[in-house]
Amino acid sequence: AEFLDDFVLRISSQIVQDQILNNLQFAQNAVDWAVEDTDLLTIRSRGTFTRLLDPMTESEQARWEFGNYAVALLALLVIAGFWYVRRRNEQPMELTESALTPVAAD
Repeated sequence: AEFLDDFVLRISSQIVQDQILNNLQFAQNAVDWAVEDTDLLTIRSRGTFTRLLDPMTESEQARWEFGNYAVALLALLVIAGFWYVRRRNEQPMELTESALTPVAAD
């Protein structure tokens, strides 16, 4: 299953990323040309390179994973708390006399 290889995946994602960047650069250059601002064309040079994260130890990875789960759980609890308070403070609508009388059909 060579198509599942990381190398093939990296190459295919880099090709797609380059196409997106090339389209974006084309649009930016077209706008600059339309407004006749050639100085921006000479300034802009966009290099493509991979920005790698610093390697982490297993304990750091576990700590970040636990922190992410804790923040997500806390956010859900806050949303549930707001929903509960809002539902508890909701007052039922009072019916008026005109709302109780049936409307005659023509």
